[in-house]
Amino acid sequence: MIDFRNCFFETTLEEHSNLEQLLEKFKSDKYVVLLDSSLKSKKLGRYSIVGVKPILCLQGSLNNFEVMNYSDLKMKFNTKRNSFFEVQREILRSLPKFTNSLNCPFNFGFLGYFGYEFLNNSTKKNFLEVPDAFFMIPSEVYILDNWMKKAQKIVLKGFELKEEKYLQSKCKQKDLKIDDELTYTEYKRDFNYLKERIVEGDIYEACLTYKIFIDGQIEPLITYNKLRNGNKAPFASFLKISDQYILGSSPERFLCKRDSIVEMRPIKGTIKRGENIEEDKLLRNKLKSSLKDKAENVMIVDLIRNDLGRVSKFGSVKVDKLFSIEKYASLFQMVSIISSELEKGKDVFDVLKATFPGGSMTGAPKIRAMAYLDLLEKTKRGVYSGCMGYIDINGDADFNIVIRTLIYDAKRQKGYLQVGGAIVYDSIVEEEFSESKLKAKKILEILRK
Repeated sequence: MIDFRNCFFETTLEEHSNLEQLLEKFKSDKYVVLLDSSLKSKKLGRYSIVGVKPILCLQGSLNNFEVMNYSDLKMKFNTKRNSFFEVQREILRSLPKFTNSLNCPFNFGFLGYFGYEFLNNSTKKNFLEVPDAFFMIPSEVYILDNWMKKAQKIVLKGFELKEEKYLQSKCKQKDLKIDDELTYTEYKRDFNYLKERIVEGDIYEACLTYKIFIDGQIEPLITYNKLRNGNKAPFASFLKISDQYILGSSPERFLCKRDSIVEMRPIKGTIKRGENIEEDKLLRNKLKSSLKDKAENVMIVDLIRNDLGRVSKFGSVKVDKLFSIEKYASLFQMVSIISSELEKGKDVFDVLKATFPGGSMTGAPKIRAMAYLDLLEKTKRGVYSGCMGYIDINGDADFNIVIRTLIYDAKRQKGYLQVGGAIVYDSIVEEEFSESKLKAKKILEILRK
């Protein structure tokens, strides 16, 4: 419980802020969360949200977590008896209500991420030791309407804040080194193992991934600005927890909840962009007609339909789009859209329990595929292939799938990208390995500049 009875909101409408300048202003803060739509599309890229100066933070896994109080508000939570979700639900119920004037679906609430292992603890090493999940309730929020070129500052007042500043650790500069976690021979071994499970009928699809390690000093904010300009994405993100940074340019929505309607947008199927208009068109059509990529995509669509069916009104789960092709800086992607209406009494936390982690990053059947992937993959995925986004005070939510993302520890000067792809019956190992490299190409190019 938190007593917010004496709290109130102050808001300011202003000209559209320069996001780079806004982030620069808070770079010495201990915690910063940006959910960024750098595509500036009216449908998928309209708003960017910055949250700073947290009242409280939650971090850990579903049943092993801590609540950190950064205000003089009285808080009382039983973290031994209540789950991460139950505490989040209680906090949202306690917050005062508020509606922004920009028509942004996020008014106020939680900003953060759930890592891949959040619901399923793993005994494997957690590279960089980034928390399994991290969320904060900011006291200060900036909403940027990238379409209408307007901005709103929202500040929750009525309490004293214990602000924490955290200067980035400085170490001696090194040359940037980039190394794959797996050799091609090791990847082929794991690929063949999963292919055998598919041939035997034990699973139908598995998303095999591996890390690309980064060793050396980078400036996270400068790197993120290069990413958002060079690899524009509708579900990008920048998150800072002390010395740890998450720099994302994800094209994939995990789920969006508005009132009782839930939408999910899995991506399965990837091909590179062409060097000219003619090649671009040929490659787009090649992906559109690919039976193998359609097989990958439809298996995940069926998995998501089943997941949503557990929390949705009978007969309300539907496929709104199947095998749609979307264009990004260096890739074409095959996207489908599935939606449903929730059963009465179900909320976003019920949806997360039923659908997380996203099926596009596991395989099918989900639990069996995840067991084989845990057997093969060397370290915990951590933030990668989890989801990042918000849960609003009205119970609405929007989360991406954490892909095309760099996780970086500035103190250790180490980081990683993680890449992979779905393996199905028709998959060819050389093609899958090449596709995984393609997914990292744009980010690695930006890091090397």
